[in-house]
Amino acid sequence: MLFTAIPVFVARLGFHFLPSAEWVAQSHWGATVLGWAMLAVGIPLMLVGAKRQNPDGLGFKWMLITPFGALLLYWIGYVSVTVGVPLATHIASGKPVQLTYVIENLDRRSDGKCRRPIELKGLPLGFDKLCGFPQSVRDRLRKGESVTVTGQGTRLGLFPEEIVLAQ
Repeated sequence: MLFTAIPVFVARLGFHFLPSAEWVAQSHWGATVLGWAMLAVGIPLMLVGAKRQNPDGLGFKWMLITPFGALLLYWIGYVSVTVGVPLATHIASGKPVQLTYVIENLDRRSDGKCRRPIELKGLPLGFDKLCGFPQSVRDRLRKGESVTVTGQGTRLGLFPEEIVLAQ
């Protein structure tokens, strides 16, 4: 849980951490297993808690909440491995680093949390965007192109500072 709480907390403070695409691909199996384990433990606990609150039946509200809870539990397990481990590694030994990513989408509109988003391919939901780069940088980029992102971190992930087209 802590490995998920830290990346979410850091993101809420406005710092966008990117796990490396290579790490996400390598850790996918372990992250998926942990996600399913969270489901296997969490869903029965949710249902037992709901039954204690309403012994006569779970009702319509719980029919809506349970699928959302299941997706959230899976996401927590998955992000713990794919984002939490690289972020903890950065905290322990971060240094300047360059990582390569592939652009997935440049068409998303800005929101309150991410101005001028640049979506990257193969990263977990919520940790798959570069934010705040000038429009002049975005204008030079195209979907499917490889970019090199420079920032503080490790080979497992970084806090982005600069983006350039990969050579």
